[in-house]
Amino acid sequence: MRHRLLLAAIMLAATSSTAFAGVVITSTQVNVATKEESTINGFIEADRLKIVTPGTTVIFRGDLNRTWVIAASTSTYVEITPEVVTAFAARLAAAQTPGSAEQQKLQERLAKLPPEQRTIAEQQLRALGKGSAAGQVSYAKSGQTKTVASGRCEVYGKTVNGQKQEELCIAPISALGLTDADFQALALFSTFMGPLATSPVAPRADYFNWADMNKAIGFSGIPLESTLLGGGQPTLQDTMQKIERVTIAADAFDLPAGLTKRELATRR
Repeated sequence: MRHRLLLAAIMLAATSSTAFAGVVITSTQVNVATKEESTINGFIEADRLKIVTPGTTVIFRGDLNRTWVIAASTSTYVEITPEVVTAFAARLAAAQTPGSAEQQKLQERLAKLPPEQRTIAEQQLRALGKGSAAGQVSYAKSGQTKTVASGRCEVYGKTVNGQKQEELCIAPISALGLTDADFQALALFSTFMGPLATSPVAPRADYFNWADMNKAIGFSGIPLESTLLGGGQPTLQDTMQKIERVTIAADAFDLPAGLTKRELATRR
């Protein structure tokens, strides 16, 4: 009898290890100029994070201390490690230096982007170069509230160096039936990416700077709607359609088979 109970316990443990309880976020992203819509799915579990867009999938594995960025169109991926983050941070710092060779290369690459994408990339790069300084980023209540697809939220304006860059409608995570523990991976990912967390290298979403945002607004919240501004005008809008705690398959955060690794150049 004792052996049968032990065997049953082992089988139960093995079965339980095939999936994890986590949070799944489904959002709609709209390019304001073109009206093009795309669906974004986020999967969050303990020290793991996965963001799926139509063209790109980002998987963060805190347990492995690395991030994979997968390009669907080419079936390739790049691997980001702490060393890669450090090297890219140095390149981006050089790109902020007027007249530098790195800045000239960056401008050449930006010139090849469609106008809307270029505006977004330039704004993110400005925020990356200036927004990290103490006291440069602030969130101010507008006094308005909204009801979006996933619930009720308060409207905030995000200002970087005195310039309004984004409008956010933020809800307390407690109102969604969630806790800080459900979003631990967001803080880990932000720390891992360091100064790259708000750059075009990382997926763009304010909950990737979750800890800093919460400190500024005074509570644990999450944007249900965010509108990126360019020249004072809306350029990109994200609306969270639903957020739920579900069981996520254990292999959801594994690197898919059949992909070709592409080396990420980090030297100038």
